[in-house]
Amino acid sequence: MMIQYIFTKDGRIDREIEVRCQKANSINYQLAPLLKHESIPIATKAKLINSIFLTTLTYQCQTWPLTQGLKNKLVTCEMRCLRKAVNKTRRDKIRNEVIRAQVGATPVLQHVENQQIKWFGHLMRMPTDQPAHRAYNSRYSGKRPRGRPRRRWSDSVADTLKGHNKSLCEASHLAVERRLHLPATPDGTSGRKK
Repeated sequence: MMIQYIFTKDGRIDREIEVRCQKANSINYQLAPLLKHESIPIATKAKLINSIFLTTLTYQCQTWPLTQGLKNKLVTCEMRCLRKAVNKTRRDKIRNEVIRAQVGATPVLQHVENQQIKWFGHLMRMPTDQPAHRAYNSRYSGKRPRGRPRRRWSDSVADTLKGHNKSLCEASHLAVERRLHLPATPDGTSGRKK
């Protein structure tokens, strides 16, 4: 299997998100007969969605600096699949939260946050000579172009940690000691039992 990376001149990930959504929609189309089948239990459908659809949609999500527009694209793609699982359409006017509760699948944004925190923990524990560690800790000088600064990956991680009442500095120390826990994964960021 060939892994494809999409690089752009300005470093934006909009095209990467579009490609991920296209691939996830393709999986959604292939799973449609199973998701629409009424005799298949909803728990089985949730397992299919978590193991096949969600992993396709969020492949390589550990380093995505997500803006609100990109989050909306991911949620839209996710909800298209979840609505198919409960045999509802947007015309039924059922809120996303209700559909998510019915299916019981992992929300896509929560999955992305967990993966980013997991990668943050790896990054903090890396040897200092590793390229990823050097890139994270390097600071560039020079004149910044006009306009609002683009969202960085570290901004996404900081916002996630702030939502869980942790600072970036505190989380760095916890990650080095392998004690960085989020409520979504009570046994640790990997979700594995200790």
